[in-house]
Amino acid sequence: MQLRTWLYLKDVVKYGDQALEFAGSLGTDEMRYLAIERMLFIVGEAVTASILRESDVQDLLTNTIDIRKFRNLLAHGYFKVDRSQVIKILREDLPTLIREAASIPEPSDD
Repeated sequence: MQLRTWLYLKDVVKYGDQALEFAGSLGTDEMRYLAIERMLFIVGEAVTASILRESDVQDLLTNTIDIRKFRNLLAHGYFKVDRSQVIKILREDLPTLIREAASIPEPSDD
């Protein structure tokens, strides 16, 4: 794996962790919710960029098609995004994605 691809996956972990941290006290805070949406967009963008660089990344992560579709929804169909959809992703999908991305070792200089 190329270093740039691995760095995209580290962004998945970084922004995914931040989204989960923000979600811990989400309540009805609109600014917090919008920040979470932005972090999920970055996660989706990082997944997409890593797959475009190296297509075998999609074999290392689950639900890459859904992740990329949700990123596109946030970018182009934001008015269709439902808050319950975001909460479901935070609870059910994001923790797995973070674990998978974090488990990929840093590439060696070989």
